[in-house]
Amino acid sequence: MVQSDLREELVAWVDSLPSQLKLPIDTTRTASFDRNVHQLHLFYLTTIIILHLKRSEGHLPQALPPAILAASCTARILRDILARGESRFLMAITCWHVGTAFIALLQACRIPHLNKSANEDLDVLSIAVKELQKMWASANVIAHGFDRLRKPQAATGANFTEAHQVPFPHVVLSQTRTGYAHSDAMSLANSFDWVRFFPFVSKSTGGIADSLLSGHELGIAIRGFPSPNNEVFHEALSAQFHELFDPFTDYNLGFSDINFDAP
Repeated sequence: MVQSDLREELVAWVDSLPSQLKLPIDTTRTASFDRNVHQLHLFYLTTIIILHLKRSEGHLPQALPPAILAASCTARILRDILARGESRFLMAITCWHVGTAFIALLQACRIPHLNKSANEDLDVLSIAVKELQKMWASANVIAHGFDRLRKPQAATGANFTEAHQVPFPHVVLSQTRTGYAHSDAMSLANSFDWVRFFPFVSKSTGGIADSLLSGHELGIAIRGFPSPNNEVFHEALSAQFHELFDPFTDYNLGFSDINFDAP
């Protein structure tokens, strides 16, 4: 199946959901909460992230805007679950969802106008992993990976923001191999309206949603997306991010068996 067909299949699935299964995160606070509906959408969001991690000439995948927004939605779902003290209901597969979202959000931390919100979302993921550690041994490796991968990001974040702050609405294009090409974002924008993935999202969903949706409305495909100039960050992540998923190497976690037909 080509990517365009899979995108349309995902959109068809989310649009076909009955009202009681729609994800209610289009406001600042979730008034109508159902942990099963929230967890159902983790699979959907993880699929979007994986579909929009673009492999560059190096080993580091670059997160396109849909991946970053899906990762932020994953953090919002987990925040809702944690706030209600229902983390005990999280399944072991949640470690995979959290690890996948972590990669996209770590990318977002390198984007000045997304940095603050991305770090807040990463904090939520870290808390979720600590809760998962109480139930699932695989979360221990995930937690260790989080700690190691966020250290170089924290160490270089100030220098990055100062050197690469660009006022809205300028478009920043990556020009070396470690950043994804402008053509990737433009191709996505021209061939598919990725906002269709997120009928449950509004600018009130979170800081990343606000920024990306605002840019989309103005026709800006990419603003300040990953710069390759932070070599410490990129080298560390390129060398280590695969280890995040070591606990899952013996499991079959492919998405080919997921049924995206509405219940």
